[in-house]
Amino acid sequence: MIVPAGDSISCVAASAEELFLIVNQPKDQLHVYDISSCKFKRALTVSGLQYSAQNDLAFCTARQCLYLSDYDGRRVHRLKLPTAMSKWSIADHPYGVSVSRENTVLVTCRQAKKLLEYSGGGRFLRAIVLGVTNPWHGVQTSADRFLVAHGYHGDAARGLLVTDAAGRVRHSSKYSDERLNLPRHCAVDDSGRVYVVDAGDQRVIAMSPDLQYLGDVASRGRDDLAWWPVRICLDPSSERLFVADSNTESGRVVAYNIVTG
Repeated sequence: MIVPAGDSISCVAASAEELFLIVNQPKDQLHVYDISSCKFKRALTVSGLQYSAQNDLAFCTARQCLYLSDYDGRRVHRLKLPTAMSKWSIADHPYGVSVSRENTVLVTCRQAKKLLEYSGGGRFLRAIVLGVTNPWHGVQTSADRFLVAHGYHGDAARGLLVTDAAGRVRHSSKYSDERLNLPRHCAVDDSGRVYVVDAGDQRVIAMSPDLQYLGDVASRGRDDLAWWPVRICLDPSSERLFVADSNTESGRVVAYNIVTG
């Protein structure tokens, strides 16, 4: 268990031998932790960053760049570790951010109901219109497929969907006893297995590639009323899932071993 404050997380592979966890802080900083020892390594100050619990992080291994969505600042910050920084503006509040298979940057805009794609340097490439209310986070699953977590309390439709680049829904999760209450963040491993934060039910669940419920990876314990998962990330080997829990007094990141394949 890693115990820093923060509510957005990303795994950063500095090299084949070094793996760090980046944690968003309630100020203009990111904190870097060694995953193996859970020890604090250093702080990164992001000039102009407006802290928000809505900010998100994603790391591009190919470019060795960290991308940070600045919700209140309406921009994306690009950090070429360890010191080079740049940013670009977005005409909406960016919520989720991820890196595609082509190393482009995908930004989920909840109010505009769009998934925006940018080059690694911030050049706008395209917008995918999402025909759902409250999209929170999107990730690419194949050449022309994107997985989107969407929906809020009271929305008639909430769950996961797979859309193509034209915005056509190709697949969606089916409602059942395991219906997702508030899906806020998602990740996909190399086998296609899906992990999603259900913040409303205070759990993280696993789903098959065709979005069938497989089971809870993490859920609130009887004596853990403060548990409130908000974001997740997989380490590059997909052997551990890191969950940002934002509702404890200090904030924490919890690591879970997962079965892949």
